[in-house]
Amino acid sequence: RLTNVTLSAGMAVFPEDAHSASELRRCADVALYAAKRSGRNRVSAYGQRVPAQSPEQ
Repeated sequence: RLTNVTLSAGMAVFPEDAHSASELRRCADVALYAAKRSGRNRVSAYGQRVPAQSPEQ
């Protein structure tokens, strides 16, 4: 039985995007939700056309 697997990922770079672990994680999370909004099965980097909004928005 075949299973279809997809991947959405967000990435952020230290120290360019954030200066602490918690802020870096938040930036990566913002990028992840941007990847999901843009069609899923994508990788999005924070700071590259990623709107600064929280995942809940």
